[in-house]
Amino acid sequence: MFAKEFDLAKNGGYYPEYKVYKRFPKITGCPPIKAEKYRPYIGRALLSRQPAMRIKKAPRFAYIRKIINYPWRRMGSPQICLKGNKGTGKSVLLNLIMSFLMARGIRVIMFDNSRFESRNLAPHGYFDKKNEFHPYEIDIWIPEDYEFKKKRAVTNPLWQYRNNVHKREYNNLDKIVDSMESRRLTVIYDECFTDDAKLKIFSDLLLILAETAKIDRNYLFAHHELASLIPENPTKETYKLIQKVSAQVSNIRKDRIGILTSFHLESEIFYRIVRKFSYICHKQPENKTQYTPVERDALKLKISQTNISRHGFWMTHDIGYFAGLPDMFRLIPQRTKINYPSMKPVEKKDIDNKIKKKTYDDIDFEIARHRARGLSYQEISEKVGRSKATVYTRAKKMEIQG
Repeated sequence: MFAKEFDLAKNGGYYPEYKVYKRFPKITGCPPIKAEKYRPYIGRALLSRQPAMRIKKAPRFAYIRKIINYPWRRMGSPQICLKGNKGTGKSVLLNLIMSFLMARGIRVIMFDNSRFESRNLAPHGYFDKKNEFHPYEIDIWIPEDYEFKKKRAVTNPLWQYRNNVHKREYNNLDKIVDSMESRRLTVIYDECFTDDAKLKIFSDLLLILAETAKIDRNYLFAHHELASLIPENPTKETYKLIQKVSAQVSNIRKDRIGILTSFHLESEIFYRIVRKFSYICHKQPENKTQYTPVERDALKLKISQTNISRHGFWMTHDIGYFAGLPDMFRLIPQRTKINYPSMKPVEKKDIDNKIKKKTYDDIDFEIARHRARGLSYQEISEKVGRSKATVYTRAKKMEIQG
């Protein structure tokens, strides 16, 4: 039952059930989760105003169970972000939260690149009310007729190793949205697109999901590095797209579309978007000159710990490791980026046709140079030492006759 990770990855197995919590969805590989009930802090005595150690009750609304069991129907969708230094376990915690929400029946869609962060949910699943196990189904959507680099030995598509991961092709986003189901992870491979195309796809996805919203459907957009999608300091061409996306993000809570993402610094994300997050999970913060109280408290946290804050109040959690697959799966994109909405891969023969190189020998070069000066064919033939007919034939091949 407690097989090694490599054996699970090699044999295509799934992680067993480790831990079960009350009022939590039942998933595989669930790590130990401990939340503080009381927090010691230094206050001041009422009369002497001297520092005094006190005990403060931790706010229950900042408990991780409040994120997992968030009332989507009553309060709209939550916006959740994980912030902290690199290597402190943000992606691991993001995968755990995403697994819990998928077990609840939330439809999850995410952008993924050649690093294949979505692989970490492939060996996991959930248990239904009858206690029957169901693996998470993962659809990886790639533009129609797109081909990855095959000469690289590191190209390892995950669908060749696991039967719950499927390759899908699309030529419009409606096909992706129509295929979304409960407890199914929908992945859009985005490294084949330009930066502007990624933003356009994100904007159109939010629009389509808002139009298809129903009372029994809840959507979650997940991204492991939001700063790569929506930068704070964009180029002039990208700025208008970001303004449009930021206006959409300000309303998606009412459209029943949640966001789950991670980043290092708030300054890396567009200001209007970063202020919309209702739950913030603080890991060890990056070095900077000023810290908020919750960030200052997070400086002393271990890698397994995180401060979950809401409305300025926070609760410290100790969350164990959520296991995933080894980092060995890759999809290496072609160097030519695709523009949206055409989504037509550029074939090599088309590139060769567009970049036809014309090579001229020394005689052709002399003929072209003298023709540009206005010399006649007879005068050119005397200068290059060729007959008049030969000079005319060469000029015709270079399309400069006349």
